[in-house]
Amino acid sequence: MKKALLGIVLLLALAGLAAVSLDFAGDLVVREAASAVKELLGADLSVGGIKGNPVKGFSMEGVSLKKNGQPLFSAKFLDVALNLGSLLSKSPKLSLPPSGASR
Repeated sequence: MKKALLGIVLLLALAGLAAVSLDFAGDLVVREAASAVKELLGADLSVGGIKGNPVKGFSMEGVSLKKNGQPLFSAKFLDVALNLGSLLSKSPKLSLPPSGASR
């Protein structure tokens, strides 16, 4: 019984470590953010690359926001944190800490 419990605890610890260290769901974040920006602002979001996951957050490179071909915002890099609780309400919320924004 103790070995089974120890095995379950070890398995959960490894799963937690994997969730923190692996890169996943970045394409979903970019797709949903681009859709929201288009709907709310009528602007186009472009992201050169994204790394991270919902647990540790995401780091994006080459981020730009344009409306009617005119630049509104650009950043060499941008860190984004996802509010995990907001996922349960089906209304994900992002926080944008200060980063390398140029506009």
